[in-house]
Amino acid sequence: NKKWIAEEYEKLTEEYPQYGDLLFNATISCVSYAEHTQDFTKPCTYCWWCQEKKWAFGCYDGGYRD
Repeated sequence: NKKWIAEEYEKLTEEYPQYGDLLFNATISCVSYAEHTQDFTKPCTYCWWCQEKKWAFGCYDGGYRD
């Protein structure tokens, strides 16, 4: 699950802080459709993958919070 990924991400960014935003913003979880994501510019916030990312990281793709 993404909790393990979040823990590994935290370890990596502690050692290499320059990769933090690059890695986080490059990993997209949302699998919803264009009409629910403003043409894929923001996460839908309700699909399984969005919910899991919020649970693990405290926010959705791109740092989006509701």
